[in-house]
Amino acid sequence: MNSLEKGNSEPEIISKEELDRYKELSNSIKASTNDKDLLNKRIKAKLGDFVISNLQAAIEPHSELVDRYLDAMAQVSVSKLSGQEVEEAEEHLKAVYAELQLVGVSREMIQDYVSGDRMSALSHNKVALELSGYKVATIIQDRSSINQDKAAAFLKRLGQKKLLTTKIVVDEAALELAILNGEVDPSAFKQACIDEKLIVSLTVK
Repeated sequence: MNSLEKGNSEPEIISKEELDRYKELSNSIKASTNDKDLLNKRIKAKLGDFVISNLQAAIEPHSELVDRYLDAMAQVSVSKLSGQEVEEAEEHLKAVYAELQLVGVSREMIQDYVSGDRMSALSHNKVALELSGYKVATIIQDRSSINQDKAAAFLKRLGQKKLLTTKIVVDEAALELAILNGEVDPSAFKQACIDEKLIVSLTVK
């Protein structure tokens, strides 16, 4: 999870009027919930645009490497590959991703950059800004959960049936140990099996 911070010296991305109004509604006992929710969504959308612009600045210098990664991802997903070809494609994907990690680019960054999804980008990047005399920040609550069906299929493909109980659910304690022991790649498991649910809360002080 990344963090983006911005000081008063940079151009405003949210107007003082919007922040004043948000703070006023937050503090008022009689505040209109609908008005506050609409402002909340509007401010989050602007923060999402800010995050996307930062992702572009971080990723575009490495566009050639990102294209190689996306090509490798596409190759892994080709259904007609043989078992040996799948292993080779996955190894190539891991090698390209290792190069991306060296320049500070993550899977989530690429995903959000390619999709342009402001809320997804905001859920993967904490924001802490000082705007018009206010401290604007996001709090991200991770409510993701393991998709049991996907996880069971994923672990079966790896030959890790010992991590499954008789009810065909993942033994999460055993899985954690397997990850620590290097038997299961946590990034690959997350991508294949986790139903990500990150809740972004906004604070204006």
